[in-house]
Amino acid sequence: MPPRKILVLHASAGAGHTQAAMGVADALGAQDPSLEVIVADTLQFSTTMFRRGYVASYNSMVRRAPGLWGFLYARTANRRIDRITTPPRLTFDKLSVRRMKDFLKRERPDAVVSTHFLPLALLSDLRMNHPDQFPWPLYCVITDFTAHPFWVVEGIHRYFVSSDNVVDELAEQDVPREKVVVTGIPVNPRFALRGNQAEARARVGLHTDRPTVLVMGGGVGMGRLGEVVERVLNAGPEYQCIAVCGRNARLRRSLQARYEDAEERDGRIAIRGFVKDVDRLMDAALLVISKAGGLTSSETLAKGLPMLILDPIPGQEEHNCNFLERVGAGIRLKSVDEVGERVREVLGPDGRWKDMSKAAEGAGRPLAAETVARLVLAGP
Repeated sequence: MPPRKILVLHASAGAGHTQAAMGVADALGAQDPSLEVIVADTLQFSTTMFRRGYVASYNSMVRRAPGLWGFLYARTANRRIDRITTPPRLTFDKLSVRRMKDFLKRERPDAVVSTHFLPLALLSDLRMNHPDQFPWPLYCVITDFTAHPFWVVEGIHRYFVSSDNVVDELAEQDVPREKVVVTGIPVNPRFALRGNQAEARARVGLHTDRPTVLVMGGGVGMGRLGEVVERVLNAGPEYQCIAVCGRNARLRRSLQARYEDAEERDGRIAIRGFVKDVDRLMDAALLVISKAGGLTSSETLAKGLPMLILDPIPGQEEHNCNFLERVGAGIRLKSVDEVGERVREVLGPDGRWKDMSKAAEGAGRPLAAETVARLVLAGP
């Protein structure tokens, strides 16, 4: 009997969906080495024009016109507007990734897991209208702490979600509660581990005994990261930071030029570009300053770290921010000028770090990927 085959779909518009897919795939392989796990980018089944436009328009909008993105997100989340726009949107989505149908016929997976809403319309259509040809169960992993109507289609066997509030949001959109399981957002299994703090700091060239702040701006290095770094270092001589610039080479060069003087740097800053070892950098830190992406938030919670949140993207990241504040693991900054004060408030003597770290540990689900994998392998 050939090994079972599971297809894990994502979309390369925002790194979080891809990271969640990889986390699920790794967990599936770890639980059953005989599995054939295929990870595929939904956009590879679209036209070149659509693929480039889809990614570029999203990245450009959230960077240059976040207010417009927030407006569109809120408008499409309105149930009345959603009912009007859903039929043409689903038709467009199905046409955009129509080559996926041939791929599914050829690969014949035993189950399909999607961490992005883009392929759901086509997958639902195939499952509902051609069950003999496409008999596989369909699972959906929602990668934020909210459920936009774009995630809701017929034919999904089970939703895996971050928190109870997402269960309630889906119920309001007529998704039966028995189809929804709170697993947490899947992160790489490495985030379930805790490394030695002093060793992690020494590894990046920092003092081993100073409070350390990890500053990140997402995979493309968005946000006012340079200003944040300056304010962390100015918060007091005892504080040091790791700055992760992502693929923003210009930002990285700017920081290197600013802090290349050894006397000014004083071993208090480590500058990195795009990294694949965020889990190890988090081992060095006591506090994270970042946007509130679903995966970044989940990784930070999994490590039991508090967050300071600056410039969340209107829409899904604002919902993520609200969740972090509600559970006591995050503080939203009104402006970059607050950074130093809030760093001292959390990490200073008699600060809030202990309570916020405990809240993060309570809300974190570092084994979410393993839970999703186990439920997928158990079947519908």
